Amino acid sequence: MERMRRQRAEDMKRRYESMRSQEKHDQQKKADLEKMKKMARLKLFWPMNVIYNIQDLKDRLKANVAFKNPLLNGNSAVMGFK
Repeated sequence: MERMRRQRAEDMKRRYESMRSQEKHDQQKKADLEKMKKMARLKLFWPMNVIYNIQDLKDRLKANVAFKNPLLNGNSAVMGFK
């Protein structure tokens, strides 16, 4: 019986930690979205057969954040500036 109680307690502890981790992730994501709303943004579009390194573009444009968005007929990226 004691072993079952211990296992149950460990299982509940793992579930609680998992839930807290997800909550922290959601809070961080919400904070990032709020920061992005306050930034100036630049949207870039290019054809599929052209290959750009997003990190290189980010460095060259001196952007704070860069997100790549693949599209059906090409690629796009959003650069964020303060």
